[in-house]
Amino acid sequence: MYATDFRQRLEQTKEAIPKITADLQAAKKEKEEAPVAGKKNEATAADQRLQKLQKQLEDLTFTKAALEGKLRVYGQNKPAAAELRKKVAANWERERELYAKLIPFGEQVRRIMSDMGPPSVENQALAREYLALTGETLTIPRFFLPPEVINFTTVRMKPSAPWQYMSPEENEARIAKAEAERKASDEKRAQKFREQAPICAAPILGGTCDLRMLVREDVSPSLDRSGKGVWVDFMCKSPEHSARIQSVLVEV
Repeated sequence: MYATDFRQRLEQTKEAIPKITADLQAAKKEKEEAPVAGKKNEATAADQRLQKLQKQLEDLTFTKAALEGKLRVYGQNKPAAAELRKKVAANWERERELYAKLIPFGEQVRRIMSDMGPPSVENQALAREYLALTGETLTIPRFFLPPEVINFTTVRMKPSAPWQYMSPEENEARIAKAEAERKASDEKRAQKFREQAPICAAPILGGTCDLRMLVREDVSPSLDRSGKGVWVDFMCKSPEHSARIQSVLVEV
């Protein structure tokens, strides 16, 4: 288990203890009142329930102490953990520097392979000319390029930014912030779609439908080739005209 799991379980345990304690007090009261009321069976059931709740409370109390102890040890280990992070950061920075040195090799291999093209093409043409002159085939050895080399030239490597340590809490906050920003962006985009939704205008008795259309949820907007916006499909909210579709170019 990770520290975040221990903390989450500790919170759950703390929340459960008061509830079990309240149930335990209620069971004690029920056990005390049952004999007075002449309810022998109810007293036996209350006693069994009381024993079960006492065991649960003992288990929760033990679990709470164990979790707090584990988290306390984690807290005491923070200075040592900080030193380990420094070593990790130093090693990673060294890796990053070496990774950066690989990037020029890819560009160099691409240039070399590109430069090999013209003489190879020219030799093929010369071989055909030689055949026409002599009636003999001119065998030209070919250079074998391993697939790994060819694949290497297709990979576009980019420099990596420096690494910065983030605690689980900071990472969760970062993820939550990114998710909130994404939702806000999606809502802003959806609002723009709604604002530019056309009127249905389907022919009806006595005129045309004046309902503003809705975005079709089953069809994703498609990017316009001009890059000016996206094409959004709208449908009428009226069941009678739901098959009426209009595509509108929406600037985003």
